[in-house]
Amino acid sequence: MRIHEYLILKNHHLRGIFLLHKRGSFRTNKRKLFLHKFVLNVLHIEKKMPLNLGDTVPDFSCDSSVGQIHYYDHVGDEHWSILCSHPSDFTPVCSTELGTLAKLLPQFERRNCKVLALSCDNAESHRKWIKDIDASGYCGKTTSTVSYPILADEERALAVKFGMLDPEEKDEKGQPLTCRAVFIVDDHKKLRATILYPATTGRNFYEILRVVDSLQLTDEYPVATPANWERGEKVCVTPSTPDEVAQVVLGDFSVVKVPSGKKYLRLSKDPGYKTPKVLKRGMVETILGTEYGAKLLPTLGRLVVAFALGGFSSSFASSKKKEKPVHTTPQTSGWKKR
Repeated sequence: MRIHEYLILKNHHLRGIFLLHKRGSFRTNKRKLFLHKFVLNVLHIEKKMPLNLGDTVPDFSCDSSVGQIHYYDHVGDEHWSILCSHPSDFTPVCSTELGTLAKLLPQFERRNCKVLALSCDNAESHRKWIKDIDASGYCGKTTSTVSYPILADEERALAVKFGMLDPEEKDEKGQPLTCRAVFIVDDHKKLRATILYPATTGRNFYEILRVVDSLQLTDEYPVATPANWERGEKVCVTPSTPDEVAQVVLGDFSVVKVPSGKKYLRLSKDPGYKTPKVLKRGMVETILGTEYGAKLLPTLGRLVVAFALGGFSSSFASSKKKEKPVHTTPQTSGWKKR
């Protein structure tokens, strides 16, 4: 894209300046030089803007509490990752956060997520601080410890790249500190969610787990998670999904009646809890076709169950016939005595 196209599309307030320059109103070299410098500054600022949702998170390397870290190598090709920044080491709220994160680390691992933390302190400071976090009791009653890496961003290069700096929080030298930010990155290195907290508010890591559950579920099925959703609760069918497709993929769903009469609020069970049924449905549809497969699946299921129960009952009856009958004399039967 040329510079003038960039200015017109991205900076409408500069359109007039560009037109004056194009018409020859800037006749002196000094004014032209000023305009060119101004345009280059705009381009430079645009290039340094923080990441947006859907952007590819670039690879980086830096020192950490566990040694030198190369982001792509550390995360791998099949893992999600959670990057959490905090203002400073040896602070109360941050200690509770990183301790709680260490306690919930198995929960993130079950979701195929790797966890990384970050601040502007050096790696040696991180390692000393971890001893305090382990002794604080926030890691849990077991012998769990802060085993995930804490990145050392002393030059604030990552903080600027990710947009983590908090202008209100500064260190002793007057430099801005990192805010309480959370970046959720999927296995394709795409930024999927960001959450920002002020320095005075500790993070709710159960909410972060909930967001990861929602992202991974909606990647696999045509659903969206409603407010305050938790795993196993009902989900919304996405508006772009036809009823026929929703019936096949998600099973039965209900439509909430609203005064407008529009059927946009469709609720279904959490498909993550019935994956085997969905797989069976897909196999039947592949063999019989979508229309017939959806109709015949319940009938086929009943036939299979009936056949299995029939075979079991017949084998049980045949085994009963082989047993010798046991006869009791009238004198020993209970009802004769009575």
